[in-house]
Amino acid sequence: MKDNKAFLYLKKAKRFIKKSVNCVLNPVKYCRSLICGYLKNKGIYKKYDADTVFMIGVPEYGNKGDQAITAAQISFLSNILPNKKIVNITENQYVQNLICLKKTTDKYGNLCALMGGGNMGELYPSQEKIRLSAVKNLKNAKIVIFPQSIDYTDNSKSVRKAKRIYESHKNLWIFTREEKSEKIRQKLFNCNGALVPDIVLSYKPDLPDTERKGILFCTRQDKEKNAQTEILLEKLKEAAAESSDKINFTDTYNPEYAAPYEKQLDGLNEIWEEFKKSELVITDRLHGMIFSVITGTPCIALDNTTGKVGNLYRTWLCDSGIIYISGEEETEKAVEIIKSRNYTAPCVSVEKLKKDYYALEKAAL
Repeated sequence: MKDNKAFLYLKKAKRFIKKSVNCVLNPVKYCRSLICGYLKNKGIYKKYDADTVFMIGVPEYGNKGDQAITAAQISFLSNILPNKKIVNITENQYVQNLICLKKTTDKYGNLCALMGGGNMGELYPSQEKIRLSAVKNLKNAKIVIFPQSIDYTDNSKSVRKAKRIYESHKNLWIFTREEKSEKIRQKLFNCNGALVPDIVLSYKPDLPDTERKGILFCTRQDKEKNAQTEILLEKLKEAAAESSDKINFTDTYNPEYAAPYEKQLDGLNEIWEEFKKSELVITDRLHGMIFSVITGTPCIALDNTTGKVGNLYRTWLCDSGIIYISGEEETEKAVEIIKSRNYTAPCVSVEKLKKDYYALEKAAL
């Protein structure tokens, strides 16, 4: 018994020492990255002026949805600001660029576009940490946070910190991509913002026409996986096996998808072609649903744990022809559609979407 207590004590002591060492080492590493990055990049930043737009937090990890956001943001900004130079700052290079970013934006008041997506809050702290740092340090920049889903909880320590930082910036815009997140933004943050569609809905991939064949399941395997959705998916898989002799499986996340931005579009075109070759997509991925829209592929969508798929569907896509499932009754209807192969391609008005993005466009100009 005493040996067990001693073992537990040593284990706690080891954790405490490790945490204490990290508290000392992490600031040292951070300062070294800041200084080395400044010395490395200061010559490059001499080329940048008031006509430079910085896109901060560009992902290079293996999430095709986030990579598509990068492509769509660049396309959107290039269309509305054709004479501006867009400079990408990746997540991994943010700290190394911070001093140069601050000096440049202090001088010119540049537009800084922060990444959209589903990571504003407590679920993905590393992405939010970059966002908060940029807002805190780039005081003279115009900062636009592209359409986000927000998962902050009321009065948590992290939301109090975020509130303090976001509300301290005088030229910040926070855009949300579905009504639930917009209500959270209005409740928690007293700053400029508006509700607009996910930015990937503004993107039109250039894909050749192709014959459609088979059913594609695009389902997640991460912490946002919904147990109830798994049960419903099994019923859809059974119906698909009866209906089609070609069933494929994919996901918008895979560590092997990780790539520098310059190479990401090739990989995106591959997965978009996979969607366009399918008669039907069944997905619990938000960008699985959106990829179906931009490739004109019939889609059955189910929710994840945070509810962002359903929230975005109800906000923007409930009249698009996408079938959204939230329970047994809708699953049975979807099963009948799969068995009959009576699929309907989604249809979203391009002109309406342009109007929906007006607030974002106005903020970025």
